[in-house]
Amino acid sequence: MRILIQGYNTYNQNDAGGVQTKIHSYYENLRKVPGITVKYFNQHEDKLTDYDCIHFFKLEVEHYALMQKAKSLGVKVVLSSIVPLQNIKRIQATLLVGKILPIHPIQEIGKKMLELCDFIIAETKAEANYISKAYGINPNKMAVIPCGTSSSLLQADPSIAQEKYSLKQPIILHPALIHPNKNQLNVIRALKDTQLPVVFMGGVQVSEEKYYEKCIAEATKNFTFTGWIKYESSLWASCFANAKVVVLPSFHETYGIASFEGGLVGANVVVSNALPVKEWGLEHLVATINPNNVNDIKEKLIAAYNNSVNPLLAETIRKNYTWKSVVDRHIKIYENL
Repeated sequence: MRILIQGYNTYNQNDAGGVQTKIHSYYENLRKVPGITVKYFNQHEDKLTDYDCIHFFKLEVEHYALMQKAKSLGVKVVLSSIVPLQNIKRIQATLLVGKILPIHPIQEIGKKMLELCDFIIAETKAEANYISKAYGINPNKMAVIPCGTSSSLLQADPSIAQEKYSLKQPIILHPALIHPNKNQLNVIRALKDTQLPVVFMGGVQVSEEKYYEKCIAEATKNFTFTGWIKYESSLWASCFANAKVVVLPSFHETYGIASFEGGLVGANVVVSNALPVKEWGLEHLVATINPNNVNDIKEKLIAAYNNSVNPLLAETIRKNYTWKSVVDRHIKIYENL
């Protein structure tokens, strides 16, 4: 079986990032499977007809023409949707207006792309339901497959991060790009009058330097900003190895792979109530917070830091959310197509 992988144009331009992590990890694990040929699509060299399927990552308008060409050539089209779960009524209303007036809004192109796909893979049931309701897509051509979790974390050397950042005790790790949605500022406001060591592991979104400046202005000595760290590098894994708590307090989040990575390494995990922890069977194993409530964030993070770790969380993630099980489910979809 021959598979092409296609990400959107800028996904690989930072040193790290959720979509970049997903695509590269998926590619590296898929290429290990006997009988599978997988390649990143190169528009200058590759012929679609040399492959059985092209797998797109993220619903982006820039994929539209390539999807159309693949369909016209009889090449199967699969999409890992990765859509933000926002403004469902606005999307529905815009699509309705597009039927009445001679305009072609971006949401209409998104709907056409979803209709072109032979199969759509969502990371959560909430995402699949959103696509079905917002764009009127048949749920029978969708499946929910979580993102995989990197087992390389289990071989991490904690001393690397300890030496680089002068860490003297376990940390609260917030792994995410610096961005208002990722909510670093409320974590700072929650913990700046404590002595708890907090490490923000991630670079600054290009358009969000002012938000970063706000974070720096309010941060006290117990906060460390690492900047971009390459995914699956020894330093990246080492930061996780030093975490007593991993926090993901985003206002909106499709999946939040960092929460699974934190659980895998044996940290306590605190996540935003925007994440579908009940769907994952983790509701009794992680703490949830209201991302708008600084006091709630403070109380849950202090409790998580002081509480012992529940080994059942790591065990659950190892059993259900490894890359091997995720890749196997994707291969079944390709085979069925």
